[in-house]
Amino acid sequence: MNRRFLTFSFWGAVLVVLGIAAFLRLWKLNEYPQGFHYDEAVNLIVAREIAFQGARPFPVFAAFNGREVLYYYLSALGMIGWGSHIITMRLVSAFTNLLTVALTIGIGRAMFGGKRGVIIGIIAAGFMAISFPQIFIARQAFRAVTLPLMQALCFWLLLRGLRQDKYTIWLALAGVSGGLTLYTYMASRLWPLWLAFFMLIYIWGQQKQKMWRFQQAVVVGLFFFLTAMPILKYYIEHPDVFNDRLSQLSGGEEAPSYAESIWLHAKMFFIKGDPYIRYNDPQRPYFDPIGGGLFLIGLGVCAWYFLRTKPSLMKASYALILFSPLMIIPSILAVGGMPPSHMRSIAMIPFVFFLPSLGFVQLGTWLQHISLSHKRKLLAVAILAVFLGMSWQVQRQYEHWASLEELYYLTDGDMVAAGEWLSENSDENTLIYITSLHYDHPSLQIYDLTGENITYLLGDRFYLPPHNQSAYFVEVANAPLAPIFMPYAQRFGEPEMHYNQHGQWAFTVYAYDGTQALSSSDSSTSESIGGWLRLNKTQFSDAISGQSLTVLTFWEIIASPPYSDLTPLFQLETQEGDVLDRVEPYSARTNFWHQGETLIQSVIFDIPPATPPDTYRVRVAWVGRSTDNYIGRIDQYGRFAGIWSDVGQVKILRSAEYPNPNTLDIPIKKSADFGSVQLLGYNALSAELRPAESIKLDLYWYAETKPTHQTLKILGYDENGTEYVWWEGAPVMNRYPFTEWEAGEVVIDRHRWRVPIDLEGGKYTLWLAVDDQQLMLGDVHVANLTRIFERPNPMNELNFNFGNIVQLIGYDLPTSVIERGKTLELTLYWKLLSSTDLPLTVFVHLVDAQGHIQAQQDTQPRQNSYPIALWAVGEYVDDHYQIAIPEQLPIGEYTIRVGLYLQENGQRLQIIDNENDFGILATVQVE
Repeated sequence: MNRRFLTFSFWGAVLVVLGIAAFLRLWKLNEYPQGFHYDEAVNLIVAREIAFQGARPFPVFAAFNGREVLYYYLSALGMIGWGSHIITMRLVSAFTNLLTVALTIGIGRAMFGGKRGVIIGIIAAGFMAISFPQIFIARQAFRAVTLPLMQALCFWLLLRGLRQDKYTIWLALAGVSGGLTLYTYMASRLWPLWLAFFMLIYIWGQQKQKMWRFQQAVVVGLFFFLTAMPILKYYIEHPDVFNDRLSQLSGGEEAPSYAESIWLHAKMFFIKGDPYIRYNDPQRPYFDPIGGGLFLIGLGVCAWYFLRTKPSLMKASYALILFSPLMIIPSILAVGGMPPSHMRSIAMIPFVFFLPSLGFVQLGTWLQHISLSHKRKLLAVAILAVFLGMSWQVQRQYEHWASLEELYYLTDGDMVAAGEWLSENSDENTLIYITSLHYDHPSLQIYDLTGENITYLLGDRFYLPPHNQSAYFVEVANAPLAPIFMPYAQRFGEPEMHYNQHGQWAFTVYAYDGTQALSSSDSSTSESIGGWLRLNKTQFSDAISGQSLTVLTFWEIIASPPYSDLTPLFQLETQEGDVLDRVEPYSARTNFWHQGETLIQSVIFDIPPATPPDTYRVRVAWVGRSTDNYIGRIDQYGRFAGIWSDVGQVKILRSAEYPNPNTLDIPIKKSADFGSVQLLGYNALSAELRPAESIKLDLYWYAETKPTHQTLKILGYDENGTEYVWWEGAPVMNRYPFTEWEAGEVVIDRHRWRVPIDLEGGKYTLWLAVDDQQLMLGDVHVANLTRIFERPNPMNELNFNFGNIVQLIGYDLPTSVIERGKTLELTLYWKLLSSTDLPLTVFVHLVDAQGHIQAQQDTQPRQNSYPIALWAVGEYVDDHYQIAIPEQLPIGEYTIRVGLYLQENGQRLQIIDNENDFGILATVQVE
C-alpha cells in the first residue's frame, strides 16, 4: 500500500509539473509573443527550404554569420506534419522545452537515486517549469531551445550507462547526443569541457575501477567525436564562420569590461537580470526571491556534499551542479551583447535548477526537525498550492510582458503585418517599395515577397516607379521614411493607414496605378554611368560652414546593372580637389533595378568647422563594391568619359557662430601673432619634393580683430640664404582675402601650389610671410631631376602632336611576333611641348581588326612615377610598358594604339592635324 502510494505520488507530481509546464508554454501560443522576430523569420525560411525545397544545409547554415542546423531539421519535420507556419516552429520549441523538463526529472533520479533523487528531480523540473526565461525560450522559434535538451539527454544517457558495469548502448547514445549539442547553438561550444570535467571528477580517486571508468569515458568520447566531426571539420576549414559570431559580441568602446560583465552576471541570478525587453521582462532576475534564496542554500548544500562525498557518480554530479552557474561563460565573454543575457546563458540549463531544488530539499530536512514530519500530507498540499500560485503569477507576468506595445515593434510586428497585407493585395506584376531596417527582410520573405519586384528603402534613398507600372509604397513604423522623401512618396497616391491591436500605427500604404508619370528631368545630358543610369537633376540644401549639407541626386535607371552592390561614392571638394568629406551609402540589390525607375539618393555631408566661404564642388563615382570595380561614364558617342561625375557646385556660407579654436584638429599646433590675425598651426610638409610637384599646406587662422592684411607669401630660402617666392596671393588660393574676414572668425586656409619647375635641387627652408612679418614653417628637400634635352634615337620614328602639349617622337618594339601568355615590351619616347598641370594618363591598347581592345596598360609615364606635369618644356622622356597577352587570345594580327587622356573625365588629347585621338604604332602577330 505504501509503495503504491509512493508510485501514485510520484506520477501525480510528474503530471502536475508537466501539466503546468505545458499550460505555460502552449496557452495562447498563437497570440503571444506578438509578431515574430527577425531571427525567427530567418529560421522559418531555412526550415521551410529544408522541408519543401530540398535544401540540406549541414553541418552549418553558412548564411547570417553561420548557424547550427539541428533546430532547422526538427522544425522541418514539424512543418511536414503541421504546415510551414511560425506557429509550427513555436510548437517545436515548446515541446522541445517540455521534453527538457521531463528529462530533468530523470536526471535527478539518475544522479541521486531512490526517493531523494525523485524528489530532487521533480522539484528541479518544477522550478524550470515556472521559470520566466524558460517560458520565454519555449514560446519562441529560436535555435537556443535545443541546447538544454541535448545537454539533458546526453547527461541522462551518460548516467544510465555509467551505473552499469559493462559497455552499453547507453554510453554510445550519450556520446552521440553529446556530439549533437554542437549542432544546436553557439553557447554549446563549451559543453565538451563540462562533460570532460564531470568524467574527470568521476574517475579521479577510484582506485580499483579507475581503468574501467576510463574505458567507459573513451567510449563516450569516441562517439562524441565521431558525431561532432563534421562540424569540427567545417569550423577548421572555415575559421571565419567560427570567429565571426564571437567577434560580433566582442567589446567596443561602450561595452563593459570583463570584470563588470562577471558582476552583472552574478546579479543576474536573483538581483537584476537581462535588461533588454525583447528577451526579458526588463531587469527581471533569473530566479524570484524564493527561488533565489533556495539557490543560495543549494550552493552551500552542494559544496558541502561535494567535499564530503567519496569519489563516485554522486560526487561528480554534485561537482557539475555546483559549477553549473559557470556555464554562462559564453555570455560573460559577450561583453558587446548587452550583458547579462539569459539567451546566451542557456548552457547552464537544466543543471542550474538543481541548486534551488537541493536548497528546497535541505529546507524540508530542517523543517522535519521541528516536528512537522507528521504533517507531510498537509505540507505537500501547501507546496502544491504555492507551486500553483507561482505558476499563475508567472503566467500573468508573461502575458503582461508579451502584450506590451513596445514589444510589438521589437518583434517586427509592423513588418509582419505589412507582409501579410502585401501577400493578399499585390501580384507578380506589382512593384513594391518598402521601408525597412534590413535588406531582404525575412519577415517579408516568409510571405514569398522576394525577387525582382521588391525594393527595400533603408533611409537614404527613394524610388519613383516607371510610368505605366503599378506599384505600392509601404512605410512601416519601425523604419519611418525620411521627411525629405515624403513629397515624392505622396506622388504615389492617398495614404492608407493601418493599425495594430493596440490602436497604434503599424504601416501605411501608398498605391500607384501607373497612369501618371511621377518623375521628371531637368537635364539634357546623354552621358550615362556604364549605360545603366543617368543623372537627371540635383538639389542642394543651404550650406553653412560647420553644419551639414544635404544633397539629393535624381538618377534615371536605364537598365539593371550586373552588380548587386553598385555603390555611389560622393565627395565634397575644394576647387583644387581637396576632399572635405566623403560619403559612401550602402547599396544592395541594385541588380534588381527596373528600367524607367528614378533613384533619389540622399547624401549628407559634414562641412568641417572653419571652412571658409567659397564655391565647392560635389562629385560622384560609382563602384561595384565587392569587386572594387569603378564604373566609367559613357558619353553620347559610346566612349569612356571618365570615372568621376560632377554633381554640381555649392556655395558654402560663413557661419554666424565661429568654432572654438581649441576644438580644431590641427596637425602641428604653432601659435604666431601676425597682428590682427593669429596663426594657430599648419600641417606637416612633405620632406621630399621634386620640381613642379604639388605642395599641400593648410594654415589655421584666428582673426582677433577685423583683419587689414593684404598679402600672403610662401618663401623658400636655399642653403646660401637666397630667397625664392614659391607662392604669393591672398588666403584660400586668392578667393578669400584677409580683408573679407570678420573679427573672431576661424579659417582653414588650404593652399595647393607647385614647386617652381626650374628650382635647383637641395635643401630649402620655407617661411610664411604676411605683409612684412615672417614665420619659419620647416625644411624641405627638393630632388635634382636628371632631365634629358638631347633628342634620343628610337628604333621607330614618329611625329604625333597630342594637343600641342606632348609629342610622341618614336618607339622601340623589340619584336613584332609575340606568343599568347607572354608579355609584349614597348618603349615610348616623348617630348614636352608646353607645360601643363594636367594629370595625363597614357593608354597603350592592343586592338583587333574591329577596334576592340584585347590587351592594354593605362598609366601615367614610367609606371606613375614621373607624371607629365613634372616635365620641363623641351624635355625628352623614355617610357616603358609591358602588355600582358591573354592566353586565350585568338591567333592573328593586332594593332598597337597609343594616346593620352584625363582619367577623371575620360577626355582624350586630340592629335594635331589628325582626325584621331590616338596614334597607331605598329601591328604585331600573336601566335
